[in-house]
Parts: sequence; C-alpha cells; structure tokens
Amino acid sequence: MTAVSKTPAEKAATLKATILNVNDDQEFRYMMGRMLQAAGFDVVEAASGEEALRLVSSNQDLVLLAVQLPDMSGFEVCRRLKNDPSTSMIPVLHLSAVHVKSRDRAQGLKDGADGYLTLPVDDDVLLATIHALLRARRATDALRASEDRHRLLAEASVVLASSLDCETTLQSVARLVVPGLADWCVLNIALEDGSLRPLAVTHADAAKEETLRELERRYPPTADFGSYGRVMRTMESVLVPEISDEEIASRARSPEQLAMIRELGPRSYMLVPLLARGRLLGIFSCASSDPTRRYGPDDLALAEDLASRAALAIDNSQLFQQEQARRTQVEAIRDVSGEIAKELELPRLLNLIIRRAAELVGADAGVIRLWDEAGRQLVPHAWFGTGGLVVERALKLGEGVAGAAAGQRKGVVVNDHAAQPWAHSDIREHHGAAAVCHRDPERRAVRGCRAAGGRVAGSGPGRARDHKDARFERGPEADRGARQSPIWDRAISCGGRRA
Repeated sequence: MTAVSKTPAEKAATLKATILNVNDDQEFRYMMGRMLQAAGFDVVEAASGEEALRLVSSNQDLVLLAVQLPDMSGFEVCRRLKNDPSTSMIPVLHLSAVHVKSRDRAQGLKDGADGYLTLPVDDDVLLATIHALLRARRATDALRASEDRHRLLAEASVVLASSLDCETTLQSVARLVVPGLADWCVLNIALEDGSLRPLAVTHADAAKEETLRELERRYPPTADFGSYGRVMRTMESVLVPEISDEEIASRARSPEQLAMIRELGPRSYMLVPLLARGRLLGIFSCASSDPTRRYGPDDLALAEDLASRAALAIDNSQLFQQEQARRTQVEAIRDVSGEIAKELELPRLLNLIIRRAAELVGADAGVIRLWDEAGRQLVPHAWFGTGGLVVERALKLGEGVAGAAAGQRKGVVVNDHAAQPWAHSDIREHHGAAAVCHRDPERRAVRGCRAAGGRVAGSGPGRARDHKDARFERGPEADRGARQSPIWDRAISCGGRRA
C-alpha cells in the first residue's frame, strides 16, 4: 500500500482521529495499520471481536471492522457497538474479502454499519470513505454540541430569571455547567475591598468538591497572582487549552496547594469575568480534568454567554437589594421620627434617639454628646452598650471621632483604629466608629456631633471584610436618609468592637 496525498478537507478530518483496526489476519492488519498511520491517523489494533469490544471507547473516531472474525462475526460486534449509548455514535466501516455479495452488504448496513467495502479495495477509495465517515461524524458531533449549548443557555436563562436570590440561582447555574461543560466550576463574587468570595463551588465528584472548597478557602484568588489576577486587572477572559504539571507546579503558592490542585487534576480551564455596566462583579471559572477534552473558542464563547447572563442576574439582584434596603430605611426613619415627635422629656428623648439611631445603622453601642454652655466641649448625655466607646470624659473640638466630625463639619468614618491615633480619645482598641456633626442653620455654628459604629468582621484590626456585619461605611442611601431624619438634631456617638 502506498501513501496518498490529502486534500485540505481530508487533513481537517484526519486531525487527531483515532481508528480501531479490527482484523484477525496479522499481516493484513499490520499493512492496514501502516497505511492509516502514513495517512495521519492514530491506530489501535484488535485481533478478535471480544478484544475489539474491550478496547473500543468513545475517544475513538472510527472502527475499521472485518466481517469474518475467529470468535464472532463482525456483524455481531457492530450490533453491540450500536446498542451501547457510549459507542453508538462511532462510525463503523466493514471490510471483507469473503462476504462480498449484495445481501452481505445489506446485512452489515442493516445491523448498523455506516459503510461496507469489499476487498481488494483501492487505497484512495478506502481513505476517501474513511474521510467521508469522519466528516459526517464531526458534523453530527458539532450539531449535537450546538444543541447542547442552546439547551444549556436556555436552562440557565430560566434559572437566572426564576429568583432574585443571587446565591441560590448562581449555585443552580453552576450545577447546570457541571458536568456538561466542565468537571468543576467556581463562581466568585467581587467584594468592595477588591477581593473575591466563592459564591458557588461545584464538582462532578462529591469527594473532590470538598477539596475544591478547601482550596478556594485556603488560597483565595488575588489581583496580583496568576490568571485570576490577569482577569481582575484586564476584565478579559483567559482560555488555557492545555496545562502541564510543570505549569501547575510553577503557579502553586505552597506544597499543600500543589497537592490539592494535583488531586483535582486540571487539564484545561477557562476564566471569564462577570461584567455589568462596566463593573467587575466576579469571575466564572470552568475546568476539565478529562485528558481528551481541551477547551477551545466555542467553549469560551459559551462560557462568556453564560457569564454575561449571570452578571445581569447578579446586577439585578444587587439593585433589588439596594432598593429594598432603601425602602426599609425610609420606613424605619419615618417610624422613629413619629416616636421622637411624641417625646417631650429631654433625657428620655436622648435615650430614645441613641437607641433608634444605632438600630438604623446597625451599631451595637452609642453615645450622644452635646456642647457645654460655653460651647467648648462635647459632653456625653446619653449612651448604651459602651464597650467600644469612651464616655467617661468630654471631648474638645477636633478631639476623637466626635470632635473631628464637629471640627470638620462633616461625617467621619474610622475603620482602622491602629492607623488613626487621633481617634483613640473616644474609640477603644480594635473598635471602629462613624460620626456626623449637627449644625444649627440659624446660628451657623456646630452644636454637636453624632457617631455610629458596630462590629467589623475581618482578619484583624484595620481590615474590614464584610460590610453586612454593621460595617461603618454605610451606603449613600443610608447616609442620605440619616441626614434627613430629625433623630440627628443632637450629638450622637455609636461604636462597636471588631470581630
């Protein structure tokens, strides 16, 4: 057999194609294998029907099957292949020098074969038939992949539109992605401080999912390291079709992290930014541990489409939560204003104001300070839960958080006690606070100041991690509502300990 040249279409059809060559004639099998290899194919050989059934896998692109075999007929082998869902889509091409009649060809095709050639056959005809079957296989695979992509996008759209609960819906989307698009998937949400928090972590293997969660917990992605950092800086996708063990080792930050990554066994991965209105909301990552699967442009396009829909859902959820929080604040301020309007006794009024003010801003301690008669010192008049605040002494203008707010005539926020020593006069170590002064519009002079604070979750002093835990940097809606409320007509201070 001589080698033949290939057309561009045949070269494309040959790309990475693997053929299972089944024939009990050792010499013929050897010559056929040499010819297929010369044509650019990878070849796996089997000498019997049982051996062929044992060696066949979905990774093979075509089965070249002799009709006459020592243990069973090629027709029976073909029937078994076509009845098995894992191998039913592999093209089968029968070859025979004995079963050459029309009824033999009809029988082979009836039993599921995709082609039937009698020997001897010209090399050009054999290779052309193989290329035609491979093109048909790839066209079928492409059509099925397209259908799967559209189905995945449709299902994801339904899930994302079903609820404004961002975490629940994104976890559902991650479960759709695995194992259809990936062996594992992680959806990270961007926090206010620029870090990432995993919102959905899913792996096709339940045991490895725990490893993946531990990896995300112990080694969170950062803006200055690896592919995640590149996505965070550029807000562009990263596609890695193939990653070697050497590359994995070079990117690991510790031997423990390397061992965890190797246990997961990534072979190919994609990182896609979650973008909405020009903002990075998070990163969507997919990885495959299948050595035969390599992500390509079509996979990246699908991941980017999914990420776009997920980002829109996240953005809508955040806007909804902000609107709900604003409405809750407005209603709370209205209710508190009504309570204050009914109270005539100053001591009880001040106590009511500080408690309700702290409730509105999520503080766990508070104090109200009023100017003394000389207008030189801020004197504490009402307080509660003062574990993080100093209330034993009056403050001068510019002293402490309350005095700073009075001196600057604007709100003051302290989240880092150690880095702001000027605040130590009225905030204890490891605590934070926020203050706003009240200015008399008629006298055009500062009459008092208010402050609010609460626990700040974090790894240590000066590092606020989660704004939901009474973080002092309240949103603009909360500050606007607070400034418009009558409860701030006197000086108020609130504070809390860092967790």
